Amino acid sequence: MTKFIKSVCTECGPRRPASDAERKCQDMVRAECEAFADEVKVDEFTCAYNAYPQGLVRVAIGLFTIGFVTCITIVYPIMIVLGILALWVVVSELMIMLEFTDLFYKKDTSHNVFGVIKPRAETKLRIIFGGHTDSAYEIPFAKKYGIKISTLMIIAIAYGAIGVALEVTKLVLDLFGNGMSINLWSSGFFRITIIDAIFLVSCIVGYPYMLWIGKNCGSRKTKVLGANDNLSGVSVALALGQYLKEHRPNNVEVWTGAFGCEEAGQRGSRRFVEKHGADGTLDNSYTVVIESIGAGMGYGILSAEKMYLTWPGMKPVFHSKELVDKFFASCENYARVKKAVPYFIKHEATFAGTDATRFSQKGYKAIAIGAGGTNLFIENWHDHDDTPENINKLMLWHALNFCATFVDDMDKEMTG
Repeated sequence: MTKFIKSVCTECGPRRPASDAERKCQDMVRAECEAFADEVKVDEFTCAYNAYPQGLVRVAIGLFTIGFVTCITIVYPIMIVLGILALWVVVSELMIMLEFTDLFYKKDTSHNVFGVIKPRAETKLRIIFGGHTDSAYEIPFAKKYGIKISTLMIIAIAYGAIGVALEVTKLVLDLFGNGMSINLWSSGFFRITIIDAIFLVSCIVGYPYMLWIGKNCGSRKTKVLGANDNLSGVSVALALGQYLKEHRPNNVEVWTGAFGCEEAGQRGSRRFVEKHGADGTLDNSYTVVIESIGAGMGYGILSAEKMYLTWPGMKPVFHSKELVDKFFASCENYARVKKAVPYFIKHEATFAGTDATRFSQKGYKAIAIGAGGTNLFIENWHDHDDTPENINKLMLWHALNFCATFVDDMDKEMTG
């Protein structure tokens, strides 16, 4: 596992989604799969690689900026329209990932690559294990703030929403009340009201803060190696394939490999779900996404990823309780035998997400297993220190055994 991680980092380097480097990594994954799999699935797709998250952040801030300029003019309703549109971009692209802004960005190709291990007898269950091949741009304040980044982002979004609400209040007063009563100054095209004064004062702190958030979340300055996020997950999936070649299940078909373009808003797993949901592959299946598993103090079996929303229900994404419970039980079975195992818990993630989201959004049974430090925040997440030297071999080893035990337990259940 560590050899694979080092090889990719050395031969491919940082792997922007849908780049030559990511495609080279996917060729390496394919070669590994061909060594153990009965069949190798390579699904090509196109991806707007700069749309998420950098693109949507820039679009939202740009719309807010144009709107702010109009708030002290007689055409201030433009601020309301642009502000609502900016908020919708953030919610629909960041949290629902509808991809409607993709048409404004360049596209290139990527792949989902999986090796299929057939069972000895009839297939009664299919289990899919995967990480992702791409790596991220550095987010400068990730190491300092960790999981608090979600709170910082919410404050920026709330500031924009308050600005829109103030302009709506002004419009209501102009249409249905005495709008002139709130005037402080007006001259031709320009007009300043008490409401505008309050908003302009808030801009002294609020607007620079919004730009600061945008700069940190929307930076394209530095790409990271992504040894932990997420070559660690890919390496565990491939090692599992090697193991299952020699320990073939009786009634469980296993797919192991990697999704492309996770850092671009989980585009690869979405294409996987679209294709293999339609062809019936995901019927009677479980998906276990292995995410950033190579560093930390313990493991989280993700039962929810609450930063993301279903569409059109607009509810937080919850993963399959059935699958969470079964995978957790397998971890307990492994821990009883092995004794010395890092802690593992069921965990509801409130920030960032995994490819499992795309499955659960469409009603397929999926979970993710990840590792981390305090609050299970991923070690060296989107940071220049995400290198092979900072991978913990034992974390990889136990994660591999969790997955192998789960396959074995499910095969016993199917055979029994």
